[in-house]
Amino acid sequence: MITYLCEDTPEGIFTAVYDAWAAKIPDDRLHLMTEQEMNFSLFTEYRQVETDQEKAVKVARSIRQKIANEAYIQVYYASLSNEGLPVWSARSGYAWSCAGMQSI
Repeated sequence: MITYLCEDTPEGIFTAVYDAWAAKIPDDRLHLMTEQEMNFSLFTEYRQVETDQEKAVKVARSIRQKIANEAYIQVYYASLSNEGLPVWSARSGYAWSCAGMQSI
């Protein structure tokens, strides 16, 4: 398992999505976690993500163009939630919230 540790902000989360997609890691080996969670486990490689505004903008634009503006709004609000980081499938572009948001 490879876990990307990111800032608990929409920009930090979107940057992690960008980096994970660029690394071409299979979805079944990928996990995103905000820095404040700090719930580490054995046999996991952790990669620290530096928030990058340019990468975050690219992810936001891709969600809007390739899925829908409404999807972007839902993903953005989920990224603001204190109830859990969205679980991302970087390849397919889908996101589900750990807090129970509908798949988009």
